[in-house]
Amino acid sequence: MAPVPMDVLFFAVIPPVSGMVEVPLARRLGRPVPATPEQLTATAETLAALVVNGLLAKGPVPRG
Repeated sequence: MAPVPMDVLFFAVIPPVSGMVEVPLARRLGRPVPATPEQLTATAETLAALVVNGLLAKGPVPRG
């Protein structure tokens, strides 16, 4: 797994939009205080990349 911040990973597992609206929880999980608009954009892009890459991931290689 690619290294990602704990708050990003947590919000990738639960509904990703929660990562943008649950600020106190995100801060408790390691989001910087205060988060700048650029940091929030980077977090949203990282969440989107995790979700999309997970959807596009190939399954196990068939043996045989």
